[in-house]
Amino acid sequence: MTIYTYGSFRQIDKVNYTYWVEASSGPWELRDKYAITISRTGSFPTTAIETTGTATIVVTTNTTVTGSFSIEYLKSIGFTVSYVNNNVYYLRKNISLTYVYSVY
Repeated sequence: MTIYTYGSFRQIDKVNYTYWVEASSGPWELRDKYAITISRTGSFPTTAIETTGTATIVVTTNTTVTGSFSIEYLKSIGFTVSYVNNNVYYLRKNISLTYVYSVY
């Protein structure tokens, strides 16, 4: 985002980009990514923004995997098995995040 400041005055002039970024790699990927940022005051420039996003986490794994990515663990935190083929499991979980940022 582009922020203008002068002394103690601050304002958000515009949001340059709003998008999902995968924080790490592994047997998963983000699909169906959607993100948007709006002004909390109705227009730009503004002093506060709200960003909302949704995506689907898709994990590909098999029954030999254990630990934090075991199938049972993923099911326990809300993943559903969407497809099984030759002992390879595809699990999915829809996620939604919202945050507010204010310059004051």
